[in-house]
Amino acid sequence: MRYAVLLALASFASSFASSFASTQPRVVIQAGTLIDGKGGIHKNQQIVIEGAHIVSVGEGKLKPTIDLSRQTVMPGGIDTHVHLNWHFDENHKNVSEGEPNGDAQRYTAGECEGYA
Repeated sequence: MRYAVLLALASFASSFASSFASTQPRVVIQAGTLIDGKGGIHKNQQIVIEGAHIVSVGEGKLKPTIDLSRQTVMPGGIDTHVHLNWHFDENHKNVSEGEPNGDAQRYTAGECEGYA
């Protein structure tokens, strides 16, 4: 009996999860310029998202949910910000605070040159 109840609950959870997944909305983003993260730049591309996943990127004729046709988009970029004044010493220890006067400015200036 105990196994029958567990089996019934597992079956219910499985069917609930699959019905929930199939009701995830589709979002179509029309991008004017798309940077693919591999060095490629593509014009007039569509990004199709279902649930929390990008399912396709490319030319398309779907009606866009979000029109970014005058914008540049980089799909899949997650937390791409940087802290230019964070740095490590020769022992690989974070020394972003408390270094001698002027060191932080020199490190930050050097790191900024790498992003210019």
